[in-house]
Amino acid sequence: MTRGEWWLLAHARGLHTFPLTAGMKTPTTGPWEKYKTERPSADQIRAWSGQGLNYGIICGTPNPENPDEQL
Repeated sequence: MTRGEWWLLAHARGLHTFPLTAGMKTPTTGPWEKYKTERPSADQIRAWSGQGLNYGIICGTPNPENPDEQL
């Protein structure tokens, strides 16, 4: 599988992901914290993966306002 396919699979499974600079752990869209409660669209992920970006996955409870929410 390609990096983009893995990224879309993580998204399809409900994980909160965000783009990282290739070869680094630096978010490309500014602070990563907004992705705790927001998920990018599949189209946005396709665009990012087409740019060769890596991705990060938010771990833990995605919504601090609803700690019982399941992924």
